[in-house]
Amino acid sequence: MPASNRTTRPAARAPRGAAASTWAIVREVLLVVTFVVALRLSLVTAAEDAVPSDEPSCSAASTDGGSGSCASEPSFARIVAIPDIHGDLHHYRQSLRLAGVVDGEDAPIEWTAGDSTHLVQTGDVVDRGQHSLLIMDMLANLTVRAKRVGGKVTALMGNHELMSGLMDDTRYVHKDEILLLGTKELDALRELGGEGMGASYGISAKWQTGTMVWHRSFDPDAKQGRRLRRRRPLATVAGSGFCKSLFSHAGVRSRHLDAFNGGVDAMNEAAAAAIQGKPDIGWLHHHPLYDNESPVWNRFYSREDDDDGEVCDEVNRVLTAARANRMVIGHTVQSGGMRTKCGGKLHLIDVGMSSAYVGRGAAWVCEGGEVRARYADGTELLEKEADGENQSGGATAAEAGEEKKEKKKGWW
Repeated sequence: MPASNRTTRPAARAPRGAAASTWAIVREVLLVVTFVVALRLSLVTAAEDAVPSDEPSCSAASTDGGSGSCASEPSFARIVAIPDIHGDLHHYRQSLRLAGVVDGEDAPIEWTAGDSTHLVQTGDVVDRGQHSLLIMDMLANLTVRAKRVGGKVTALMGNHELMSGLMDDTRYVHKDEILLLGTKELDALRELGGEGMGASYGISAKWQTGTMVWHRSFDPDAKQGRRLRRRRPLATVAGSGFCKSLFSHAGVRSRHLDAFNGGVDAMNEAAAAAIQGKPDIGWLHHHPLYDNESPVWNRFYSREDDDDGEVCDEVNRVLTAARANRMVIGHTVQSGGMRTKCGGKLHLIDVGMSSAYVGRGAAWVCEGGEVRARYADGTELLEKEADGENQSGGATAAEAGEEKKEKKKGWW
């Protein structure tokens, strides 16, 4: 997503005059708290992570022809996708219902799509909104529940998982989430340490502790850290027949595949290898699978021109290599809702779901020879199969213009 709406936090200013000694004492207390928090986190993480994960995974060796799909997995009748969530719990739940994979709103959310559906989440679960870690847990839980009844969930890597989860960049983590993490941790410490730990903590202690908890949550051996390093591919090919689609966060370029003999699986394997342990952040910034032109960062496919020949030529090259009918991406907000380019071969589905942007639940659904965008106020045909050929819902420039006008009337 765009790196706009940045929040700059004023630096804390030390008190002057007679209060200087008090400030020195506060700093000493913070140092002690920091040490104790680090110790407790290491113990809790070790105990928590001793329990094996039930989340499904599939290695490159067991995949089908470099498609990013397990060779032994069933053919799903429905392929659905949910775009960038950005910590918005309400619209995440709404989008799951629009995708037809859950019924109610109460946690724990139960998978109700049986063995007919494969759900792809296109990355950027975290940042901007207040419930990033909770949604990551809920998505992992849904993955397990889907697997138990024959369904499937695939969550992709986004640039915000890369930044705040693997690069220690917490600029876009919602301040309330950081403060809540810090408050809970300090409350737990007070219960362990008794009255000697003090009755309350100031906002500086909460902020520092919360930031530490966030970072430790994504350590290589921590629950969230394992998920990002082991279960967040850059891309996946889902579906068969008309619905067979290549999904990624910002879009796969042909050079990304060419570097790995044209295979999605080999690219995913190299991407995963690059983020094991604690990779050097500067090195990662320049890695071809994580730099500004990578599948999690590039803006090449989101150019405004619907008839961009350079983009469409590249889409054709990538789809030929991946053996898919279309590429489906998030990353860049489409203010008028989901749209297609290149005759339906490129679908841009990030609608600004989070209230930090537009605040609109949405789901991309392919079934029965049609691709539709589902919103709370209705559905829109994006593409359909006719006479053996794919047809975009907005075939001409004039029709596309009229569609945009209609969409803007209906959902603001």
